[in-house]
Amino acid sequence: MVNNSCKNICGVVGDTQIVTLGGLTSLITIKQLYEEYKLTEDKRRNEILSYDIQKNSRYDFIQRSFSGTYEFKPILNCFYQGDNITVSLFFESEHRLSYSIECSSNYPILTINTKYIRADRLTIKDHCCLYSECEFSAKFVKIEKHNIIKKLYSIGIKDNNNFIAEGGIVVKGYHK
Repeated sequence: MVNNSCKNICGVVGDTQIVTLGGLTSLITIKQLYEEYKLTEDKRRNEILSYDIQKNSRYDFIQRSFSGTYEFKPILNCFYQGDNITVSLFFESEHRLSYSIECSSNYPILTINTKYIRADRLTIKDHCCLYSECEFSAKFVKIEKHNIIKKLYSIGIKDNNNFIAEGGIVVKGYHK
């Protein structure tokens, strides 16, 4: 059972992979980044992939493509948010590829209409933004609730305040 103090804890689980400067081959878990970040004096060295909502952001339903700007941005902070019960979100792309992420039920996911929607409020009509070489969005399929409390993490990103998480899903970043 989660106590009331956990209701506002928002983040992704520690084994969530994120894309660092160096491309898809430079994946690191958010927990590893957190551990590395708190040990180093040079906070400028870490940049992760982010999506600029302000630059050319639109989804072309005819071409089935999402125009926008993905760019590497400096990390402002990386932090452990606390412990909470998590959910797993499952998405499927047009090419039948599957994507998933485990996060708190209140974690904001970026949709193709450039609006963030809480994980527990996604519907089968929603499509998340997706960073991939061949896909631009993925349709929300289902949510699974877990009864296990896990450690949750998030990242504050300069300018865009979002980051590319597990499988290319764009999630909101947080500043403290």
